[in-house]
Amino acid sequence: MEITEWLPALTAMGAIGAAVITSRTAIRSTEKTARISLHAAYTTPRITAVGAFLEAVEKGRHAPTSDILTAVEAVYLTVRVLAFQGTEAAEDVKARASALVENLREMQETCGAVPRAPAEQMLDELVHAVGRAEAMEQQHREAGVEAYTEWELRASEDYGMLRGALDCLTKSHAEQCAAYTDGGRSPKTAEARNELKQYGVLLDMPGLENAVETGKILVWRRSARERYQLAGERLWVDRKAFADAVARWLDEGPTT
Repeated sequence: MEITEWLPALTAMGAIGAAVITSRTAIRSTEKTARISLHAAYTTPRITAVGAFLEAVEKGRHAPTSDILTAVEAVYLTVRVLAFQGTEAAEDVKARASALVENLREMQETCGAVPRAPAEQMLDELVHAVGRAEAMEQQHREAGVEAYTEWELRASEDYGMLRGALDCLTKSHAEQCAAYTDGGRSPKTAEARNELKQYGVLLDMPGLENAVETGKILVWRRSARERYQLAGERLWVDRKAFADAVARWLDEGPTT
């Protein structure tokens, strides 16, 4: 068959091919336009959600209550929904938002150990009393006074009892912590409590025996406070990392 006989068929195929290409181009153009429109439509909600999330996290950093944690988790879910693209930037935003929530949850779980417990307040009172008595003793010695007045004699006796009470309490807590840390049986507190109760009567410090605590409580409180502090430090640092991730997320434009 001569080439001229193929020309009508080739012309028809060329037209079909051109139509297919034009159709694909139109579809891709429509898809791109849709992606651009979708990106533009979701930009404002993303910014709003991120702002609300950071504001809630900041409130939680200062007061990590259960109510604030619940509010943070709710806004966090909104951020996750809006980061639906599955791109590296969107996944990074979700991961860093999750880290902030976990840090705040750690703070909420341990914040109860932060304030000074009643037993610690009693210990503080005893330590301050010993400090004041020691200062008076030091002033008396530096003055070179040999004879004690009746008031000074009582002060000296009080210092001896205060020092004895503090030593008793310090020893009890050290033994408690050592036994608990080693996994052994904690020493009974009855002896220390009785001794401190007697000191409390003599020193007019009622309830002094309540300063005695078990190793379990002492170790838990110390650990909880360390966890709280570390979580707060991570939260402070992770906020900036989250903000930087959001900037990359918003700047990436529609996905191709």
